[in-house]
Formats: sequence, structure tokens, C-alpha cells
Amino acid sequence: MCRKCGQWKPEDQFWKRRADGAGGLRNQCKTCGTVAAIKWQKDNPERMAAINRRSYENNRETKREYDLAHRAQNTERQRAGRQRKRQLVLDHYGRSCACCGATDQLTVDHIDGGGKLHRAEIGSFKAGHLMNTWLVKNNFPEGFQILCLSCNASKRDGPACQLRH
Repeated sequence: MCRKCGQWKPEDQFWKRRADGAGGLRNQCKTCGTVAAIKWQKDNPERMAAINRRSYENNRETKREYDLAHRAQNTERQRAGRQRKRQLVLDHYGRSCACCGATDQLTVDHIDGGGKLHRAEIGSFKAGHLMNTWLVKNNFPEGFQILCLSCNASKRDGPACQLRH
């Protein structure tokens, strides 16, 4: 029985006291223990920073090796996630330029302008994938459209595309 929540739970719902299994099980279930640990971490940010710093210093080389070994895998996973978000954005806003109908070099455009300020706010100046992430997280808000790179660049100097199609 968990001494924190008072519920009877199976043994696999309790952490072992030691990694080798000696010493039996802890008196709090995994759920209660996790909640308590998260609360402690929030209440003790300085101590957590010291623990994390010490852990990093003690395992610097191991972490470096792990990061190097998994860099390609993580990069591929990130690339796939970015591509998935881009496809969601194109599915929602359209797969062709709203101005000329082109289907190559598509970009997201702020219909009423203000893109420069908005990109600064969300930190996507040099990373278009952050704009796609923002659009997905914010449920594809109105005020955006898909334009080809040429139409979007020409719109920079005025409220509408300056190209003659």
C-alpha cells in the first residue's frame, strides 16, 4: 500500500529502494513519488542546478560520446518532424501560390503584413520550420497564406504582389 495516496497497488507500481533490488520497495507508489520529485525540483531550483552541473561534469565524456553516436538519428528524426509540420501547413493553407498558382518554392505569408515583427517574436528569422511549428501549435490561425518565393519577396515592398503575371 502506498503511504502517500493510501491505495493498494501491485508491486510493479513501486520503485525498488536500491538498483540491485536489495532493501525491498519504497513506501510511495511510482505516481506519488514522481509527483513529489517534480515538486521538490520546482521548489529547489538552485540545488537542481548544482546537481545537474555536477552530473554533467562527472559524465561529460560519456554524454559527448552519446551525442555523437545519436546525432545522425536525432537529425533525421528532427528533419522528419519538420517535414511533417510543413506538410500539415501546406495541407491547411494550400499547396500552390495564392497569387500566381506556382507549386515550387512555397513560403508562408502574413496576409496583412507584419511578418518581420511576428518572426522576431517567435524566433523564426532564419528557421522557417519554427513558423510551421507555430502555425500547427496555434491551430492554423487566419491571416496567413501560401505564396511562392517570388510573389512573397515582391510583396515585401507593398501590400500586394508587385509582379505582373
